[in-house]
Amino acid sequence: MSDFPGAADVVPMVPVTKDAFPEVSVDPEEALIEQIVAEGLSLTRFKKRLEMECIKRALEETGGNITRAAEILQMKRPRLSQIINSTPALTALKESLVG
Repeated sequence: MSDFPGAADVVPMVPVTKDAFPEVSVDPEEALIEQIVAEGLSLTRFKKRLEMECIKRALEETGGNITRAAEILQMKRPRLSQIINSTPALTALKESLVG
């Protein structure tokens, strides 16, 4: 049959699809909380980083438009503007996007 020993014992591979396993519903917020607690992360540092990343992405998505970024983030425009203007990295990003 085959040229190598034990070939008769080889089971053909069957492609595995996502339907092969039952869906496991994982709440992403719960998973994030578990990770923060398990790894002993600083909640203060994590919240600050999360805020900065969300603002950065909203600015990038809107081309630096603070009003639209505030809408995406569901926050008031004056507060978002205050955060951006008090953070050099976000100010530089906004200026680079707006021109």
